[in-house]
Amino acid sequence: MLRTYLQLPRTVYVLSLGTLINRAGTLLIPFLTLYLVEHLHTTMRFATWGMATYGLGCMGAVLVGGHFADAVGRRVTMVVATFGSATLMFTLSFLTNKWSMVACVGVLGFVGEMFRPACSAMIADVTPPGLRKAAYSLQYVAINLGFSIAPVVGGFIVERSSYHWLFWIDAATTTCLGVIIVVGIRESLHLAHAEHAASAHAQSSSSAGLRHVVTDGTFVVFCLATLAISMMYMQAVSTLPLYFKDLGIGKEQYGQIIAVNGAMIALLQLPFAAWLMRFDRSRLMPLSSLVTGVGFGLIAFAHTPLAFVGTVVVWTAGEMMAAVLVQPIVSDLAPPRLRARYMGVLSMCFAGGSVVGIPLGGEVLARHGGQALWLGCLGASATAALLYFSIRRRIREHPPTATTAAAPAEEATVANM
Repeated sequence: MLRTYLQLPRTVYVLSLGTLINRAGTLLIPFLTLYLVEHLHTTMRFATWGMATYGLGCMGAVLVGGHFADAVGRRVTMVVATFGSATLMFTLSFLTNKWSMVACVGVLGFVGEMFRPACSAMIADVTPPGLRKAAYSLQYVAINLGFSIAPVVGGFIVERSSYHWLFWIDAATTTCLGVIIVVGIRESLHLAHAEHAASAHAQSSSSAGLRHVVTDGTFVVFCLATLAISMMYMQAVSTLPLYFKDLGIGKEQYGQIIAVNGAMIALLQLPFAAWLMRFDRSRLMPLSSLVTGVGFGLIAFAHTPLAFVGTVVVWTAGEMMAAVLVQPIVSDLAPPRLRARYMGVLSMCFAGGSVVGIPLGGEVLARHGGQALWLGCLGASATAALLYFSIRRRIREHPPTATTAAAPAEEATVANM
C-alpha cells in the first residue's frame, strides 16, 4: 500500500500539504452558527438560514469555478479562491450587522468554493488513472487530519479568548495555501487537453459541456443521492452545535467530539480504503449511505458525551466508505475535457447540502426537536441508498481502468481511493 502512495506525482503531495495546513486552520465554519447566535444575538433559525447563504455562494462558485478551471486554468482558479477568501475572512471579523455578515458569508462561499473543482481536476490531470484512488485518498486524509485539529483549537479559543481569532487564523492558513500553490505548483490544464485529444469525447464548449453534464442520467442520479447525503453531513457543523448547546454541552466539548471524525479518517482512511477496495464499488455506495444515516439517527438516542462520540464513529465509518469511491467514480464518468465541470457539479451537491440541509435542519430542530431531525437524517440516507442502488450497473460499466491500457497492472496495487 505504501508503495502506491510513493508513486504519486509531486503536485499531489504539494496540494495535500497545503490542504492540511489550510484545514487545520478552518475554524470559522464549525462555529459560525454559534457565532451568529451568541455574538450577534440572532435566533437559531436566522443562524441556520444565514449559514445557508454560504452554501448558496458555493453553488454558484462550483459551476463558475469548474468552467473557469477548464477554460483558463486550474492553478489560477485556486490562487483567486485562496487569496480572495482569506481577504473576506479578515473582513468578516469586523462586521457587526447580521445582514452584512450573512451577505459577506455568501460571497465567501462563492470565492472559496471555486478552489474545490479546480483542485480535484488538477489531481486527475497529473495522476495516472490507476493511481487516482490513492491520490484522492491522500488529499482526503490531509483534509481530515486538518479537520481533527481545527474544531479542538477553535473550541479552545472561543472558550478562553475571542471569536475574532477564528477569522484571523482561518485567513492566515488560507493565505498560506495560496502561497504554496503560487510557489510549488504548475498549471496542468494542458494535460487534460492532451488526454482529451487522445479520446473520442465530445466538444468542450460551455453550452456543449453543460448539455453533456445535465443529460448524463447516471451522473444526475448520482448527484441527487450525493445531495441527500450532503444534507446530513452539514448538520454536524450547523444544527449539532446548537443541539449540544441546548443539552448543556459546551463549545470546547463540541469541538472535541466532532474532531473524532477527522481523527478517525486521518488515522484509518488509508488502510481502511485498502481493505475496502476489494469489494464492488457499485454495492458499497448504497451501504455507505445507510451506515452514515444510522450514525446520525443514533444521535436521537444519545445523552452523554461518550454516546455522542459513538455516533460520530458510526457516521464517520459511512463517510470513509463513500470517500473511497465518490471522486474516482465521477472522474471515470467524466470526459477528460469536462472533468472540472463534472467535479464542479459534484461540488454543487455538497454546496446544496448547505443551502437546503442547514435551514431545513434548523426548522426541524426549532419546530419538532432533535429526535425528529436525527431520525429524518436516517430517512434521507435510505433515499440516497436507493438512488445509488438504481444506477449500480452503470457504475460497474465505468471501471477506473477504462481510460488506459496500463491501468490493470496499476490497479492491482491500488486498494484505496
